[in-house]
Amino acid sequence: MGNVPGKTSRVLVAVVAILVILLALSRMVHTLSPPGGKVPEPTPVRDLSRFASPELPLDRGTALVVVLAMDCSHCIETARLIGTFDAAAHGLQVYFVLFGPPAEVDPFFATIGTRLPYCLATAADYADFAGEDPPAIYLLKDGSIRAEWPGARFNLVVLGDELSRDAE
Repeated sequence: MGNVPGKTSRVLVAVVAILVILLALSRMVHTLSPPGGKVPEPTPVRDLSRFASPELPLDRGTALVVVLAMDCSHCIETARLIGTFDAAAHGLQVYFVLFGPPAEVDPFFATIGTRLPYCLATAADYADFAGEDPPAIYLLKDGSIRAEWPGARFNLVVLGDELSRDAE
């Protein structure tokens, strides 16, 4: 019976080691699991091709697509800003996807001081592409989204930086 205390301590050490390993595994699994234990929905692939037409050839070359509401002050300011950008110098086509009544198109372009190729979006399309922080700006290369910005994160410097990546 002199061996029993030695065996007991080895068994106790083994049990403690197993508990430490299980605790570590539990923390690792918890860390890797999304909050609430739910697997997040995959981000939907945004496909702007539904707006393509002969007037808006979104699948060819480099294009800037601006999704905006004609009655939104942030959208109007972004449209004015984009109207000052020399897109041709960058080989860039600029298109608007507008949301609002057709009767507002001419007043909208008069307000921003420029006229660009456009199409009208349904409420569902606008909601899909404008997101939580309209307007939404997408840079496309041969129809695929290369970069996107919500209106609050967009400016001409950011656009210029993204376009300069092609030159590198």
